[in-house]
Amino acid sequence: MKFSQLFVFLIIALQFLVAQGLIFEDKVAKGTGTGSGTGR
Repeated sequence: MKFSQLFVFLIIALQFLVAQGLIFEDKVAKGTGTGSGTGR
């Protein structure tokens, strides 16, 4: 795998993880009001 391909994959994976994290935090915040506790 080329470095450029790996870099693009990492960016996509990071964006996906961030999106999942935001969705999870949103659900937790609405359910408990304490946040997800991930340190962010």
